[in-house]
Formats: sequence, structure tokens, C-alpha cells
Amino acid sequence: MKKFKYYSTYKIHLNYSRTILNEIFFNYTYFLLLGKEGFFLFSFLLAEGENRLINNLFIPSARISQSLDLNQNQLIEAFSLIEKLNLINIYFDQKKNRYIYELKKPLECNEFFKNTYFTNLLLAKIGKENYDLNLKFLQKKIINIKVDSFELINDFKQEQENINLNDNLYSNQKEKDHYNFSVLYLLLKQKGIKYEAFFNFKLKKLLNEYENIYGLDNFEFARIISESYDFLNGFDLEKFKEIIVKNYQKRILNNYHNSFIEKERLKWNHLQIITPENFLLDLLNIDTLINSHQKLITILREKYFFSDYFINILLDYSYLVNNKQIVKNYILKIANSIKEENIKDPTYLINYLKQSFRLKNSNIAKTKEIKWNQLNLEDEINNISLDDKNLFKDVLYKNEK
Repeated sequence: MKKFKYYSTYKIHLNYSRTILNEIFFNYTYFLLLGKEGFFLFSFLLAEGENRLINNLFIPSARISQSLDLNQNQLIEAFSLIEKLNLINIYFDQKKNRYIYELKKPLECNEFFKNTYFTNLLLAKIGKENYDLNLKFLQKKIINIKVDSFELINDFKQEQENINLNDNLYSNQKEKDHYNFSVLYLLLKQKGIKYEAFFNFKLKKLLNEYENIYGLDNFEFARIISESYDFLNGFDLEKFKEIIVKNYQKRILNNYHNSFIEKERLKWNHLQIITPENFLLDLLNIDTLINSHQKLITILREKYFFSDYFINILLDYSYLVNNKQIVKNYILKIANSIKEENIKDPTYLINYLKQSFRLKNSNIAKTKEIKWNQLNLEDEINNISLDDKNLFKDVLYKNEK
């Protein structure tokens, strides 16, 4: 999931009962991979799927955020984790602005430990020592599998030893891996790439940096490494960097732009549904409004006949341009301008105020015009920085004459 639309609706499709889930197995596998937020979200969606009061109904998506106390970014990350573990299919109807969450049945214990993708994810997440301990416990409790049958684990262990030998120059330095290298190793091995020859500490550090900057995952890294790899000449690091920058630099700008647009949209939606009184309480972080604020809201309602949305926009603008202060006279001056301009559409008002804000900042940035009859340059020159004094040489010379 790349976006979570707060003002959408959702419905759950659940084709199995949560009672079939083995709690011990789930806690030792899926729970560890999901993390706290992912597990809380998945458990909540399971409960929603069995809630007969809302069967076949589309519920406001805000319910998820409010119930779990998770913000938009946290929900996106939690949904993405559930998706990666193949526990959910997400369908979104753009026209009707609603989601359908189809919850998929987790693998059985036997199937899970035969699946190289999941076993490597778990191994990378908790480490081999904890993995072996969990597996031995589940062997006795639930399944009958020998640890030796997991060839991929033994293979991975050997590959790790080879990589550690290649990285002995950096043995005293520790770098936190921001994603699962075990999955990346597996993907590269499937492509026939001998990564042991070039996959050292420096490359891992570079991958971590690119993961943070561009948000790349194991599959994207595997594809780009394979494009930069020649079976005769080996891995070309410069080509790898070139592909990353060329193809993913736009992602930063797009993510920033989308994030800004989404935050702004949520802000204006919030201002539409909250009263000016409550908005001011939240904005100023106070418990009660002072009389001047209450009177201002009353004037804007009764004299200017502004809607609550209009009033909230003006309050927010005053807070922005007046150093987080609600200035009554300033707001009333704008209110008079709105009446004179006959502005009735909120969107037009928002753009009108944005333009005014840009003009105001532009004027502040301009150098003030010097009026000869009001300013003695000889007296003021000492207040000018040394770097700027050269600009006034000609002026001072003429003034002296």
C-alpha cells in the first residue's frame, strides 16, 4: 500500500475463522515478522471480519486509525508488511473512494517452514540462534521436521561465513541492515550471480543509504544489481549507481510532492468539519477561549455571515503569518477585503490568501528604497556590512560632492 486514504470507507472479506490459527505457531513466526503495529492491524482486521454488526457494510477508514492510534504513515507501513507476508489483498475503488480488504489464510506450520521466502525472512529478522530455538520448540509441539532438511538455512550459513571472510577489513565496524539481506542473497543466487565476490561492507552500507533515500526493496535491488552485473567482467558499481540515480531520483520529488498534497488535503478537510471554537483550542493548545477570540468568531459569523470553514481558514492564516497569534484587527481587515472582492468559494479564498502570503514575503525580501531626504548615508554607513560597502562607493562619492 502506497497511500492510505483517511476519508475513505472499507469492508472486510474473511473466508476463514481466526479460531483455526495456531497461537503458538503464529506468535513464533508471523507475529515476529509483522511487528507490533502490523500485528495489531492484522488482528483488528480479523476481528472486523468476524463482526456481524458490520457485515457487508462500508465503514469509515478513520475507524482503523482512531482505534489503533496509528497515523497515516504507520498504517501504510503496517498494511505493506501484511501485504508482503501474503496475508491480505487490497482493492480500491477510486470512483467510490472505498477499500475492500480480502484477508488471506496464513500458511500452516509445515508449509511455512518449507517456504524459503518466509524462512529466510524470519531468519534475517530474529537471527539464527533464535530461529533454531523456535523451530526446535515447534518441532516438538506441532510438526515433525528435521532441522537438517532445511538446506537453504545451511547454505545461507555458509554464504554468510564466506561474506564475513571477505569483509574482515571491516570486522570492527557494525552497520545496521535496513532490509533483509538474506532475501536479496537468495534472489541474486536464483539469477546465477556470484555475489560473494563483490558483496562487502561498503556495498551493504551503500545499499542502506539508497534504501533510506529512494525507498528501494530487495526485489528492486536484485533487478538493478543484475543489470549492473556481467558474467565475464563481474559487478560494475558505477553502472549500478547510474541506474539508481537515473531511475529513482524522481521518486524523491514525487514522494515529497504526494506527501505534501495529501497533508494539505487532510488539513482542509479537517477545517471543514471542526467548529472555529474547537479549532482554536487545538491550534493554540489551550483549554478555554479568551473573550476576544469568542467575540471575533461571533463577529465573523453574525456581521460577515461567514461559514465555519471560512472562519477556520482565516484563523489558520492569521496563526501562520502573525507568529502563531490570532490578531483580531488583522483578521477583520482581511474579512473586509473578502467582502469587497465578493469571495464566496472556500477554494478561491485559500488561493487568494496563498497569493497574499507570497506577495507579503516577496515584499519583505526586497531591499527598501532609500529616500535621500530621510536618510544620511554618512551616519548609516557604519551599520552596513563590509561586503556591502563597495556597493555604496559611488553613491557616497556623489553625496559628498
